[in-house]
Formats: sequence, C-alpha cells, structure tokens
Amino acid sequence: MLAGESPPTRKLAIFGLGSELPTTHPESGFVHLKYKNGASAVLDFSISSRAFKSGFEIKTPIGNFSANKVRLSPTGEFHIIDDSGNQIARLETEGFFSSVYNIIITGGGGYQFGRSADSSHQWACKGEGKLYRISEKEKRRFELSAETPIAECSKAPMFNDYQIRVFNDVDLKLAICVFIALSLLEYQSDAGIPD
Repeated sequence: MLAGESPPTRKLAIFGLGSELPTTHPESGFVHLKYKNGASAVLDFSISSRAFKSGFEIKTPIGNFSANKVRLSPTGEFHIIDDSGNQIARLETEGFFSSVYNIIITGGGGYQFGRSADSSHQWACKGEGKLYRISEKEKRRFELSAETPIAECSKAPMFNDYQIRVFNDVDLKLAICVFIALSLLEYQSDAGIPD
C-alpha cells in the first residue's frame, strides 16, 4: 500500500440501494453502513444452529462463518471460523458453572457477555470501554444497542435460528459473537454482569 492510500476494502453486494455501496474492512471486521451520499444501508445476516449444540452456521454478505464447539472444553468454548479456516473470535465461559461468556476477538478486543442484573429480559456486553445492551422487545425479538440501536434480531419459533438486521456501523465479528452468546445464555436465569 502506498503512502496516503486508504486500506483495501470490500464492497458489500446485497443492499440494492444506489450504486455506492457500504464497505467493510476485512482486517478489522468493521462494517460502515453509510453511503457516500449520506443515506443509510442495512446488512442482513443469519445464524443457524446445528444439531446437538455442536455449533452454528453464520451467513453474511461478506462471507460465511461457522462457530464450532470445542469438544471436552471445561469452559464451553466456541471458535468462530471464516471461510478460509481462520479463527476470527473465541467465546468461552468464565468457569464450568458460569453464566458469563468471555468474547475474545482475534486481532484485539475482549468483552464479557451475560444477563443484566436488573432485568430478566436484558443482557449486557462490556469491554474495550464500551457497553452494549441486548433487550428482548417482544417474544423472540431482540435489539442490540449502545447509545443508539445498532441491530435487531428475530428468533425462529421452533429452532435456535436468528435473522439479524444491522442498521448502524458495527464490528461484525462482535455482532456475530453477541448473538451466538445470546443463543447460548438466553434461558439461563443467573444474572451475570452487574451494570
């Protein structure tokens, strides 16, 4: 890369809004959801569970990922892998009976995810000086927000499958991990992360 050049980006191809598409930076996973003309875009992706809680398949416009459970792991560890076989993130509980997941993003970034102490329908994700909240707005419908809403999610009635719509700039790796952790902890009643 020459001095003054911007880092390489990949155009997202499924938006259908105008010719200037939002971009993602493959190294960081950060997705910019604004067109050059200032209009907003959305990014839709899905998370589908595999049988016997062995993992998840994640389909996004920038590539497919899989979350594979590490066998015999005392911390319930999952590795998030891209199409090329590279690990982009890792999820693990703090201990065998813990209801808090640690999210470790490859290339930097550590977060904790757990149910909020003040509500049975809210979860929190803290780390890197940021606080994200996940709220169940109605049955099987969730919202991820920081200061403003970032994404919304709907869960299939019969399976542990999610459809996610991201409508603000977000670290896609973190968004994937947050919704997988939600899937794993949704029915645990223990409060995890104090506010």
